[in-house]
Amino acid sequence: MALYDVKAVQESWREASEDLGVRVVAENCALVDADGRRHELILLIPDFGNKRGMAVLPSWDETLAATATDQGYGYTVLSRSYEKYDRALFEATLNDWQWTAEGDPPPWYTGQPWS
Repeated sequence: MALYDVKAVQESWREASEDLGVRVVAENCALVDADGRRHELILLIPDFGNKRGMAVLPSWDETLAATATDQGYGYTVLSRSYEKYDRALFEATLNDWQWTAEGDPPPWYTGQPWS
């Protein structure tokens, strides 16, 4: 079970996609593990986090995190602060995750990590 309102988080990332010019996949997101089990995700955010993007897990799950890593994704569990779009927060988050796609990142991207 997610720690937040899933629909609100998906909508806020759709808004981020439009405002920041980043790709976000919010429907039919899942990873299939080595045993063939399907694990639903909240979002996939290509171009950041790892070579295939960032997988947003519904809650912490060590097995799902390992599956994401094995398949070339970074992974995260978001907090309630992502239920509403806040440009500064989303930019900081994406900068922290790092641009991993080929080509130039969006103009606002600095690559500055949080720490």
